[in-house]
Amino acid sequence: MIWEQLLSCAQSILDASELKEDEETLSSEFWDSFSSLCMKTCSDERQLLKHNDESPSTPPVQLLMFIGGVLSNQNTSCKLCHMDQLVDDCESLLKTLLKCSCCPTARDLLLSKPHSSSVPPTETIAQQYLRLCVAQVARATAKNQDEALNFRPFFRDALLWLAEQLDYPEMAGDEFLGVLQPFGLRLCSDYRPSIQLAGLNLLRGLTKKARIADWRQSNRAEAVINELFEHRLGCNPGSSELVLQAVYETIIALVRLLDNCTAREWYHKIASRLLTDIAMESKRIKITVLLRHLSTIINTMKTDFIRHSRRFVHVVSVVLLGPKTPDYLKKSLPADAQDEIVYAVTLQCVLQFIRFCWPVLSSPLFPSLVAPLVAFVDLVYSSNVADPPPEPTRPDQPDYVNALTEVFSALNDLEPRLMTDILIPACDTVPPLKQFLPNSSE
Repeated sequence: MIWEQLLSCAQSILDASELKEDEETLSSEFWDSFSSLCMKTCSDERQLLKHNDESPSTPPVQLLMFIGGVLSNQNTSCKLCHMDQLVDDCESLLKTLLKCSCCPTARDLLLSKPHSSSVPPTETIAQQYLRLCVAQVARATAKNQDEALNFRPFFRDALLWLAEQLDYPEMAGDEFLGVLQPFGLRLCSDYRPSIQLAGLNLLRGLTKKARIADWRQSNRAEAVINELFEHRLGCNPGSSELVLQAVYETIIALVRLLDNCTAREWYHKIASRLLTDIAMESKRIKITVLLRHLSTIINTMKTDFIRHSRRFVHVVSVVLLGPKTPDYLKKSLPADAQDEIVYAVTLQCVLQFIRFCWPVLSSPLFPSLVAPLVAFVDLVYSSNVADPPPEPTRPDQPDYVNALTEVFSALNDLEPRLMTDILIPACDTVPPLKQFLPNSSE
């Protein structure tokens, strides 16, 4: 009897979540009313479990779908009101269910067998959960398939919660990956950054939870990489740097699942795309994101990055010698958008480039890289008329000063003649350069 009461209560709220129009077109009054209904459902379900000695060993899957839909909404559209209270109520309800079911985690509960009233009895709760969510989205009254998730946002969020709870080996095989991978891509195509991030996080999580063989089957991994790569998600002027960060993290995670030959080709494509975007990007915070991923790519490709040497040197010149952020804007910018951080990450890329690629580079490229570094020193010191210039010996020096010193030391170690032929003579024109060179005091 208690199982049927729990089912009826949960099914009522799921039925109420089936929208007849896009979630973004609904008024705040609707969401306030729906949130109140969610809170009432939590209270009713807890009361049923609390005042009944015959609690079921496994709860109705609809009840878990309700909990998952509420808990994941805070990471997607955030339409539910009183979110903090709702999340607390649902987490409390979930703990009660776990206690009644004698399961230590939500994952263990999802992998258990459903109640005897469920059909078929052989599938797990997780499988039943997945199929019910897919069926609900498929029944949406949207004009096309792309809009269906916006008419069933509760089941969208419930699917995200399910994917978050499960892991390998239950994710192995095509049943879960075959649904969640296209589902993640569909979320990535949404116009809302929070939904895009949810899709990217889902795809990145699947790279760790599904088998490599499942990803390689039918070129699934490469198809997802190509989709993300061609749509240039996060590259629009108005897009969030968080989306840009997540895009490259997801692409790189997927590339690591490919065979060595195919992965090498994709690393070259990513390196080329990063160099182009860094040279064209105007927002400092996005440049920092791109440079950090470039650093990861250089560290992965090592000597293979030589193919991009000349473009890399050009990008270094563009970033280090480009216009600085006006002083009146600096205080309002986040840390990663500050010039000092951009310079430090750029010089870190230069240091990696020197260590991995320099031994096999041709000598004509030497001056091409040294020239922008010397010009950068001159630019930094000539622009610091009012403020004292950074010095390598000062404890409060910016990070890029240390990085610059390391770069010149690495150049000297690998190519000593650069010191005598180029750098020391350049000190006559740019005196501050001397303090960054090794053995400059001798």
